[in-house]
Amino acid sequence: AGHLQALIRQFLNSFAIEKAAHDMMAVYGGLRGYKINEADYRSEGGGINMCKAWDDWREDGRNEGRKEGREAERINTERERRRAEKAEAETQKAEEKVKKAEAETQKAEEKVKKAEAETQKAEAEIKRLRERVAQLEAAGM
Repeated sequence: AGHLQALIRQFLNSFAIEKAAHDMMAVYGGLRGYKINEADYRSEGGGINMCKAWDDWREDGRNEGRKEGREAERINTERERRRAEKAEAETQKAEEKVKKAEAETQKAEEKVKKAEAETQKAEAEIKRLRERVAQLEAAGM
């Protein structure tokens, strides 16, 4: 298979076309405006070696695709970085809200404890006063 491919390649590399045919193939191949340095593709017979030109165009397309792929990857990476930063900022805000709520809850619990202590004092005072009233009533006063 390798020998046959070498023969085919040799034949194709010797295949040359005129400039007008080259220009027509560039247009129909979707390469409008694509200019080649004809000296780079000049064949021995004076035509243009289209095999070499097509190989180079294909490689140029691959390189362009790789470049676009790298750019797309860079853009995606940047988007992901921004999303991660935004998520981190939102997480920090949420954590701050939780800490604030915990502090407010602690203050409220302290107020409840203080109110319960004051209530106990007031109930003890009421009990003491009732006992005093009962003593005074028993003494006839």
